Amino acid sequence: MVSQPLKINCRCCLKNFNKMKKLLFSAIAMIAFSVDSSAQTSDKGLNDSLDCWDKADKYLKTKKGWSMYTKEYADLIKDTFYAGCMEGKKKDKATVETDKTISRG
Repeated sequence: MVSQPLKINCRCCLKNFNKMKKLLFSAIAMIAFSVDSSAQTSDKGLNDSLDCWDKADKYLKTKKGWSMYTKEYADLIKDTFYAGCMEGKKKDKATVETDKTISRG
């Protein structure tokens, strides 16, 4: 059986069909843009996290006698530095977003 093209005879049905096409296209576009936006946000968060871990590791190595620290003490120093770094990045992002909002107004 060969599929036949859709034939719409009355104007009412044609109008509703065109509305449905527009609605479907809008829904697909909205989903595509929201998925793209969330992917970009998670990439930035991952980059910030990796950046802070690298900075924490470098900070630990600047301490005198760092290689003599116990693993628990070294981890405590790195975790504390990491937490401060991430908090600073959150504040920086909030400041940038506030500046963007103010400049738009």
